[in-house]
Amino acid sequence: MHQRNRINGCGTRAGLISLLFCLSLVFSSVLYAQAESDGEIRRVHTAPVMIDGEALFHVAGTNSYPAQARADEVAERIKTVARDRALSPDDISLRELDERIDVYVANHRIVVLYPVDASAEGVALPELAQAVSERLKDSLLSFREQRTDRYLLFATLKSLGALVLCVGGILVTVWAFRRWHRYLEERFKERVQGLKIESFEILRAENIWLVLTRCNNFISWVLVFVLVYAGVEFILSQYPWTRATSNILLDWLIDPLKQMLLSIVEYLPSLIFLAILVTITRYCIKLLYLFFLGVEKERVVLQGFEPEWALPTYKLCRFFIIVLAAVLAYPYIPGSGSAAFQGLSIFLGVMVSLGASSAVASIVAGYAITYRRAFKIGDMIKVGEHTGVVEDMRLLVTHLRTFHNEEVVLPNSQLLNSSVINLSRPAQADGLVIHTSVGIGYETPWRQVEAMLKEAASRTRSLKTSPAPFVLVKNLGDYGIEYQLNVYVSGPTHLPHRYADLHRNILDVFNEYGVAIMTPSYVADPDDQKLVPPHGWYAAPAKAPEGAVPPVKTNNTDPDKKR
Repeated sequence: MHQRNRINGCGTRAGLISLLFCLSLVFSSVLYAQAESDGEIRRVHTAPVMIDGEALFHVAGTNSYPAQARADEVAERIKTVARDRALSPDDISLRELDERIDVYVANHRIVVLYPVDASAEGVALPELAQAVSERLKDSLLSFREQRTDRYLLFATLKSLGALVLCVGGILVTVWAFRRWHRYLEERFKERVQGLKIESFEILRAENIWLVLTRCNNFISWVLVFVLVYAGVEFILSQYPWTRATSNILLDWLIDPLKQMLLSIVEYLPSLIFLAILVTITRYCIKLLYLFFLGVEKERVVLQGFEPEWALPTYKLCRFFIIVLAAVLAYPYIPGSGSAAFQGLSIFLGVMVSLGASSAVASIVAGYAITYRRAFKIGDMIKVGEHTGVVEDMRLLVTHLRTFHNEEVVLPNSQLLNSSVINLSRPAQADGLVIHTSVGIGYETPWRQVEAMLKEAASRTRSLKTSPAPFVLVKNLGDYGIEYQLNVYVSGPTHLPHRYADLHRNILDVFNEYGVAIMTPSYVADPDDQKLVPPHGWYAAPAKAPEGAVPPVKTNNTDPDKKR
């Protein structure tokens, strides 16, 4: 007995579990069916029935019978009935059939309304049919009224009036803005001043006046466009045949403005963030510029930091600040998350990587040259075959001004990979050493040659006397001796003129003492050896030391034995 009760209890619990399971299945099926029906309602496509540019009501469609085709067919039926003035708008009737309502005008069926039409509108089918019949009656009356001679006459008169007002408004607008521009030009053009920060001119007065003029012209053109648009839209709206076009023109203007306004409202938080970021970045760059400007002017002294490094370092720091700001601003830029924006960013990155390798190399070389202190603006340098004064140093190139007033633009990568001779830096100490060479035969005493070269140097006024000039015997050649005269100048400026003066004086001195500046060529052994006798070692202008053989002025040239 106890076992039987136990079995009955288990059966009761199993039954309850089965009942709950069945109820859950039924409830899930109902919810699924409801979701399916809601999805079908949401997927229903509707189209408006348009009569003279106005939507009367909407009809639904299916895959086999699209909503737009159904709406066009209903609109054509309404126009056919409206053209037949024998049919009265009061003859509209509703006929209910199985799950549908037919709307008739007399014996002409206009539209068949189904439950799906009512579901799409969110009302009951009878209510929808009653509303459609009322809108249909008003449409028929309006269709016929707007095609009467009286209505068209008034529409034409109103259109002509609007045209006159539009043309008059355009003429008045153009005249008023021209007078306003002339008034501003007479009264305020001379008073407009440039925008300056201390001595730095940010905006010139001419540019400010140009901006004001352009703004004035832009506002006038906007007003003219608004007048033309309003006039065309009003004239088209007066006639039933062009009212649809008028509505389209209005939608073309209103829809973009509405979309832009909604986009601006949605984007406003991001825009505020970008504005704050731009403001902070701008002031950081401005403070950085003022700091490095003080370093350049030596108002701020940094240990081991040269003043000429200030501007390049500022540009480098500014670049990294802008890059950091761009990284922070990227997620807040409109369209940054779109695939098109990302693809364009990748494309630009690949183009820069492939096409700007030489430019990046020149930029790196420019900074390397700057921090290496090879030269600065105003220095005279020699790079390969080019010698000139450094006029400008940019990130990519360096500009030189040669002695012939030629501008040479050298890539910084070439300067980094070439030997650069700075002619200005040695001149800041003892001066720059310039040199020239002459070739003289062995028969001329070397002491005499050195003395003549030094005398020629002393006659040249543009040379320094301290340190004193000196002569080097550079080479003992096969046919003669090469002497090199070295003199000091205060700076590298006017080097061609100094060389020319020195060479003229050398020619004069050698001519005065009868020594030919020439290196003899070998033809045959001469009868007499080309030696300098002791009494000719100190030929003028050389001076013999005390106790030496007295100098004798000789002419050691023999044209018969030289070619």
